Amino acid sequence: MAFDELRTVVAKLESAIASGPIVPTVTPQEIRSYLASRYDFTTPLALDEVAADVEGMLRTWQVQVTHPRCFGLLTSWKVATAR
Repeated sequence: MAFDELRTVVAKLESAIASGPIVPTVTPQEIRSYLASRYDFTTPLALDEVAADVEGMLRTWQVQVTHPRCFGLLTSWKVATAR
């Protein structure tokens, strides 16, 4: 991947994180249901497919500590009070 292409990808990711929420709005049961429906461990899946899915789950369900409005201090406190 050329550096210009890499810069473009990073800029898009940075913009997507900045325009999204800091704290996810998902329940543990929603995550469990998604994982159970997607991964039964009986059928092999392509690495690229799994990696893309994991990336999507992290973007959706993880506290975005690199978000411009997230100060990164006392993260567990912020998550607990944001709900």
